[in-house]
Amino acid sequence: MTEFHSLLDPLTGLLSRFALQGHWASLKGAQVAWLDLDGFAHVNLDHGHAAGDQLLQGLARRLKACVREDEKLYRTVGDKFMVVFPRDSASDVLKLRVRELRALFDEPFDFPAGPDGVYFATAGIVTTSIADESFEVFLEKMRVLMRQNKARGKHQVLFS
Repeated sequence: MTEFHSLLDPLTGLLSRFALQGHWASLKGAQVAWLDLDGFAHVNLDHGHAAGDQLLQGLARRLKACVREDEKLYRTVGDKFMVVFPRDSASDVLKLRVRELRALFDEPFDFPAGPDGVYFATAGIVTTSIADESFEVFLEKMRVLMRQNKARGKHQVLFS
């Protein structure tokens, strides 16, 4: 039996984790920013999965509008998104782009399920480069870095 995985995430329309995995060999040496919403599980628990889906779709629209032509945007899983920057991105450009990504959270998201109709979301952001490592090893590295980042508090950025 052949297993089929979509290259597009059905909820957000963004490139999926399976697309990222398929592009993996060509991404070695690229810089990435991995975004993980803070406290997203509470949105689903308190307001239901439909409300969580609306929040993810709103974030995807903002990210899509922010990402440049030479960058790639993926929804890796759940409330985690990855932006892949060109290999030749200078560190000052990368820091500027990460500040721009972080600024996407300055305005509240439309959130009909909430008492005020809006939701102020925050996200942890970790940046690193893709080394000569397997996809699975990279994802584990990102999980460890994000845990370290989240231990510092909400809406933090970690450059590694």
